Amino acid sequence: MKIDDRMKKDLELRDYTLGALMTVSAFEGVFPSAADKRSILPPADNELIVNTDDYRKKFNTDPVLKWGVNNKFPTDILEEAMKCTVFESAMKIFCDHLYGQGFFFYREVFKNGERVIEEVDDPELMDYLYEVGYYEYYYAVSRELPHWANFFPMYYLNKKRDIVKLKLEDSPYCRLERPNWKTGKKENIYVSAQWPNGLDLKSPIIPDNWTGWVNKIPLLDNFNYVTELSLMRSKYTFAQHLKYHTTGFTYGRAPWHSLWLNRWLGISAGVPEMTVRLYEASMQIQYLVYMHENWIKMKFPDWETEGFDREAALKALQDSWDKNLKGKDKSFKSLMLSMFTNPNNGELVKSVMFEPMNNKLQKGDFIPDSQMADTQIIFAIGLPMAMIGLVQPGAKGGEAGSGSPIREASLSLNSRLRPDRDLMHTPFYVLRDYMFKGDKKRKGLKIGTRDYVINSLDGRAATSGKEATAV
Repeated sequence: MKIDDRMKKDLELRDYTLGALMTVSAFEGVFPSAADKRSILPPADNELIVNTDDYRKKFNTDPVLKWGVNNKFPTDILEEAMKCTVFESAMKIFCDHLYGQGFFFYREVFKNGERVIEEVDDPELMDYLYEVGYYEYYYAVSRELPHWANFFPMYYLNKKRDIVKLKLEDSPYCRLERPNWKTGKKENIYVSAQWPNGLDLKSPIIPDNWTGWVNKIPLLDNFNYVTELSLMRSKYTFAQHLKYHTTGFTYGRAPWHSLWLNRWLGISAGVPEMTVRLYEASMQIQYLVYMHENWIKMKFPDWETEGFDREAALKALQDSWDKNLKGKDKSFKSLMLSMFTNPNNGELVKSVMFEPMNNKLQKGDFIPDSQMADTQIIFAIGLPMAMIGLVQPGAKGGEAGSGSPIREASLSLNSRLRPDRDLMHTPFYVLRDYMFKGDKKRKGLKIGTRDYVINSLDGRAATSGKEATAV
């Protein structure tokens, strides 16, 4: 339904001290309803006890572990998140910071009783990462992990059993298979863009006519990937599931997911739409004009004559005033009007009086303050508020505007990104251990990420004078 139609149906405008009142139904659907039951918990049957007759039956008729109650959690949360400007901007800044300035190789060595990071130059290995698509993977995963708390690297092998391609699959398209009732391990994932459309598999065997719509891919054991890549010789494509580990949850959870559960996203995103509705529903009259009856009779000598079209005369007068007195090009014009003397008290009476319309709705008196919602969003993402020019609640005004708070906030964020970056670089160790197994030159070689570091005014990096590298 168009907004105009909705306004006609749901709004009730009433005269109220030159303003207007609006019925609550006008805002139906702008903000999330408290009656909207939300949960990221899977259905209870997701975690049936394995190795039972009931579980085996469930596995063969419903093999997919649901992500959320209706298996549409990524779709539901994304639909609300993409409307929220604050979330989109803050998440972009966080993802860019997580990506840093690219990656590098290093070793940890001990000199004089201290651990020292020594950067390693390995052009051959860097060329291999470029060929298999590690650069593209690294950029994509720096977006995927903060958004979904899950990511699914895909490894493609050739006939020689060499890994020739690394690709990151979109997390919302991936679903885990129930654990095998014999081993208790999750052995496959299902990849499809049709989950939001209600795709529901009734068997672990993909029908022939679904080929291309749903793909079933072997899932690597994160603790035994080299052996599985070597022994499963009939398979040439493998998946890996990596996530923020949260006890009791099949799929990882990001802190910002709670914003959807408690509706902060909807509150922040709903304010612009509410503003639009307020302006469209508000009265658009600029002036209220009072005219003395004697002046009207003087203006229109035939006013009392039978058959005189009073409505047309007043309309012409109104159009004349609108044409000659409104608009910036009509500024500073003069309007000459007569006055009358009250015969009872001798006071002068204005013949015409213009009074500005006091439109309360256009003042925004009924628009809720979304600052609290925006603060909750930035906090949940884990982004220091100073990095986007905001003052921390309770801080003194102006503190976020200088370089020092922004620089220190950036350094603080850098120090907290190590766990995320280690998780993101897991595929590097799969490639290193499988493709370069037995290579003494690369044994113990690690990968790290270069940080963004904002320089001070004298040109020095905001660290202890060292190059801005981090692992």
